[in-house]
Amino acid sequence: MPGGTYILYVETPELIDGLHNIGVRGRHFLALFSKLHGGLVSYRYGFTPDGGNELLAGPPRPNFWHAPTSNERGWGAPFEDAQWLLASRYARARRDGPAVSVRDGAIEVRYTYDLPTAPASECEVAYRVSGDGHIGVAVVLRPGQGLGDPPEFGMLFSADAGLHRLRWYGEGPQESAVDRRGSAQLGVWDGEVAEQLTRYVRPQEAGGHTGVRWA
Repeated sequence: MPGGTYILYVETPELIDGLHNIGVRGRHFLALFSKLHGGLVSYRYGFTPDGGNELLAGPPRPNFWHAPTSNERGWGAPFEDAQWLLASRYARARRDGPAVSVRDGAIEVRYTYDLPTAPASECEVAYRVSGDGHIGVAVVLRPGQGLGDPPEFGMLFSADAGLHRLRWYGEGPQESAVDRRGSAQLGVWDGEVAEQLTRYVRPQEAGGHTGVRWA
């Protein structure tokens, strides 16, 4: 109704606490969290008879490293920041987790990782699963005292190769970075994932898009 008030009710997803996994299920999705491997190991979405399409090719992991660029090699970043490479590769989820809670119509699954830095660091990754299938991810890093800034901060995950199209609302259509975003335009863009990689003579960071609202 014009001028009326609309209220959307979303059911709280179902929590399934198994021996090795924690399942969170809604009408058209299923998320599976591993107690053994420390993360989200499966996310199926859709109405197909087999329970939906699997969207993950591997569990997401906290990530604090990227391959060094020429600029970073110039000031010795690989030596200064090498501990963050170890932290990304060998983060270990604590055996007493994950912690699971239900509040405000959503289920939260929280992992704590120990990071092999000197001094030691730790990281928390919280997945908040809503009844409509959305999963919000929050990452908190507690670095050891005196460590330098990590080259990167986020989550690294592998998706099915069939997901080859990218669509985003942000700056494009070419790649952009904080020091060259004046050459990009704000809009809704799309293209092949493989085409986002700029083929530099020497491999560098490529395919970034600044000002992204959603993708």
